Amino acid sequence: MWHEKKADEFRKTLDVNVIGAYNVAHAVYKGMIDKKWGRVINIASTNGINTYYPMCLEYDASKAALNSLTHNLSMQFAPYITVNAIAPGFIDTEMIQQIPEETREQYLKEIPMGRFADPAEVGRLVVALASDACSYMTGQTLVLDGGLSL
Repeated sequence: MWHEKKADEFRKTLDVNVIGAYNVAHAVYKGMIDKKWGRVINIASTNGINTYYPMCLEYDASKAALNSLTHNLSMQFAPYITVNAIAPGFIDTEMIQQIPEETREQYLKEIPMGRFADPAEVGRLVVALASDACSYMTGQTLVLDGGLSL
């Protein structure tokens, strides 16, 4: 539970998920402004919107902060740079495959699409957000979770 976490663990997760995204945005901003075009796409998580597991306190808080950072930067980077985030749910990765079979089956029952997302589906959404097809979309956190959060 949260009281068993050390501040260093919490800080490390914030550094990676929030400060890391801030540093990247800071590094690319000037070049994008000079070109009057750019896309910043953050990878958040559904855990930053809905907390499913109390043991993920620092992760959930960091992803919620990333959603806020995304929204705030979108206002500051406009009108030339869009800033959006993708909040994936369960993605069929090695991490998911290490979860016990009965637990995975329970998760699948809760997902209306009845499956975990393929990592390539996240990639295709990144490509779409980077394209001119999404040139008017900014400040959004797009949920990609097979309907779990409905």
